[in-house]
Amino acid sequence: TVSKMDVNSCSVSNLLTIGGDGFDEASSISIDNNDQTLIIAGTFESAIITIPASMTSSGNDIVLTNIGSPGIWNGFLMKFNPLTMKVIWAFSLGYFWRDNVSDLAVDNDGNIYISGTIRGQGTTPIINFAPLGVSTSAQTGTTGIYASDVYTGFVAKYDENGMLIWYDVIQPYGLFN
Repeated sequence: TVSKMDVNSCSVSNLLTIGGDGFDEASSISIDNNDQTLIIAGTFESAIITIPASMTSSGNDIVLTNIGSPGIWNGFLMKFNPLTMKVIWAFSLGYFWRDNVSDLAVDNDGNIYISGTIRGQGTTPIINFAPLGVSTSAQTGTTGIYASDVYTGFVAKYDENGMLIWYDVIQPYGLFN
């Protein structure tokens, strides 16, 4: 739930409530001062979270899918307009284990930076950092696909439309000596 408080009346009103049947949380929120939208990041363990078309600026459902089984976390990132009360875009990030987006920041150009941890499992532990696509300002060769079967830290940069610009991973010490 994202809420706002009127400082004059001390009243609280809910702006956005989404979630499923699991433990779903927003761990970080920031304001994009260019268009006065909220950028929200967090973790969810529900199998699927559907943001209904009535709550999106596109008029289509947005579905966040937990690639792991219920009870396994995936991260998410979304952009929300508190004036229209609509989700502009949103996507999930993760594979099978406890993947999360733990922090975010927005720069003066509206670019979004996120950090967290990821871990795949199995023969094809693929993490897609670019579910909405790769930005035209991304470096040549950026695909957004990363494979790892160990816990790995990451940072990523997205443009204002949720398109990947770059990402980097922080490998555990001693893994690749």
